[in-house]
Amino acid sequence: MPDAELLAEIRQDLESSPFVGEGHRKVWARLRRKRGVNTSRKRVLRLTREAGLLAPTPQVRKRSARLHDGTITVSVPDTLWATDATEAWTRLEGRCAVFVIIDHASNEAWYDAAKRMDRFAAADLLREVCAERFGSVEHAVASGLALRYDGGSCFGSDHYQTEINVRHEAP
Repeated sequence: MPDAELLAEIRQDLESSPFVGEGHRKVWARLRRKRGVNTSRKRVLRLTREAGLLAPTPQVRKRSARLHDGTITVSVPDTLWATDATEAWTRLEGRCAVFVIIDHASNEAWYDAAKRMDRFAAADLLREVCAERFGSVEHAVASGLALRYDGGSCFGSDHYQTEINVRHEAP
C-alpha cells in the first residue's frame, strides 16, 4: 500500500475515533484489527509525524534555579536538625517504627523505636533530644534551632507542629 493510501486510512481512523489526541500505536493496532491493513508500527509513526497527526505530548519543564548546591551544612551544633522515620522489622517484636534526629553540624544522631508510626512517638523523640541537649523541655528551650522534616503524616500532624512551636517560640 502506498504512503498516500495509508495516510488516508490513518486520517479516516482518527476521524472515526471518539477520542482526541491518540497515539500512533493505537492507530496502528486499529488499522490491523478493524481495517485489515498490515503495515509496520514505525511506518504509521513516520506518516503521522510527517502529517502532524501525532498526539500532543507534554512539554519538558525546565528546572528552576537551585536554592543551594545540594549540601546542607552548618558550622554550629544545635542550629539545624533533620528528622525522619522509617519502618523496620525485628525478630521478636515484628514491625516497628524507627525515628531519627540528626544534627547537621556535628552529625550526632538520636533514634528511638516505637510499636507504631504515629505523631506521639515522633514527638517523644523530639522531647527526649531537647531534654538531653538543652537540659529541659520547657517552653522555647530550642529557640534558634531549625528543624528539617519531610511531609510525612507524623511530622505534619497538629500534635507534632504544636510540639515544635512550644520548643521553638519565645514566650
